[in-house]
Amino acid sequence: MIWQSFAAAPIIFNHCLTSHHLKNTPLLSDTSKNTGPLFSIWGLLGLYVLVWVLTRGLTDSNLDHYADMLENYAWGQSMAWGSTKHPPLFAWVTGLWFDIFPTQDIAYYLLSYLNVAIGLLGVYRLAHALRLPNLALPSVMLLCMAFPYSTLAAKFNANAILLSVWPWRGCTACAMSAVRAGFGLRHWGC
Repeated sequence: MIWQSFAAAPIIFNHCLTSHHLKNTPLLSDTSKNTGPLFSIWGLLGLYVLVWVLTRGLTDSNLDHYADMLENYAWGQSMAWGSTKHPPLFAWVTGLWFDIFPTQDIAYYLLSYLNVAIGLLGVYRLAHALRLPNLALPSVMLLCMAFPYSTLAAKFNANAILLSVWPWRGCTACAMSAVRAGFGLRHWGC
């Protein structure tokens, strides 16, 4: 099954590279009026989260074998400043998440895959910031099939939170470079 999705990747990638509607697409524009829901970044991320949360929610009977996710939940209840083992960000996110959502496995999977979706949106934006808009959507689509962004992403821990942090850090670096060069944020695409 996984090999079938890898086999379709070159066809989808080639179509996205040659499609006229991906040129100079701003980050938050409504791309659905030009392309339809399949090639909209919002449609892709929504479908991605829905499919993975339902898949994990229906097939997994336990969160993870090492009890890391349970540890995150327990640690997030006290909102501590960290420990010798981990920095505090992912525990804070977990604690705040379960202040709003019920303490069920499917809610934890929703947190995990929303975290990844935020990172994939950051990758999309980073491609635009680097002046590579034709590669923005294909890069997100290919990352959706990569193990750290698919099956391994279900385990929300100190490493998984970095999937959403680092692309946005790259976007910030691009924005700061544009400002320092005197172009301002408009040159960066904001």
